[in-house]
Amino acid sequence: MKTREKFGSDLVNNLLRKDAAEVACEADLRNLDAQVGSACLNGLLMQRIYNKDGSTGAWISEKTNPAHIAANIATDPTTIIRGRHTEIESDVTIGKNTTIKNTRIGHEAAIGNETVLECSSIGKRAKIGDHVFISNTHIHKDVTICDNVVMISSAIGQDIRIPAGAEIKNETIKRRG
Repeated sequence: MKTREKFGSDLVNNLLRKDAAEVACEADLRNLDAQVGSACLNGLLMQRIYNKDGSTGAWISEKTNPAHIAANIATDPTTIIRGRHTEIESDVTIGKNTTIKNTRIGHEAAIGNETVLECSSIGKRAKIGDHVFISNTHIHKDVTICDNVVMISSAIGQDIRIPAGAEIKNETIKRRG
């Protein structure tokens, strides 16, 4: 469904129907902040996704099941990703000061500093930056975790490199050999 040329109340009505994900992903909503705000008041929780070049992109609905975000999208440093069952594919760059909840992050993902991860599954070969808070999180093998990381109630897989300075609490740590 091509909706890039559709604006105004028709687009908002579409967002409130079952095809909200398709509309949100394809439509250019940069001039529809007021209408989107009204839609949010009616129960449609949305968020802004930023393009690789830093420009504003589409809104993604929390009702998307799953909210499928394509690979190679670089999120804005202050973007908050709260979508349920949100899937972020491989080779994704997530900036600083980012809050990620209930999210599966693909392999080879680079997660910036001062990141909060809650109830997330982090794939193999992920690099997690400094000052990261990780709670109730399953971390797969081949993950590099930098200093000053706080992990609570997390399951950590094989071949994990945790430098000195990381704070580990109530963890299950498994290593080869």
